[in-house]
Amino acid sequence: MSITKKSIGKSVSDRLELSSLDAEIFVNFFIKILKKNLNEGKKIKLIGFGTFSCFDTPQRIGRNPKTKKTYIIERRTKVKLEISNKLKRYLN
Repeated sequence: MSITKKSIGKSVSDRLELSSLDAEIFVNFFIKILKKNLNEGKKIKLIGFGTFSCFDTPQRIGRNPKTKKTYIIERRTKVKLEISNKLKRYLN
């Protein structure tokens, strides 16, 4: 099962007794804040949940396993989530 912005919005709406429109606005605003701060190179720590941070993957050579043709995979910036110990204990 995938978690989408819509499913997060519905969950926020149900738990906080907000309208679905207000919950959608809240989720979109939260994601916008995350993106802005991560693009600036900042870490975002949510107590009891985890820490979001960015890291760069280097340029590398990829290969299509079917055709064996090689190509270059460009450098990318990815988001990493380090889960807190509290959340790990809850999930286990």
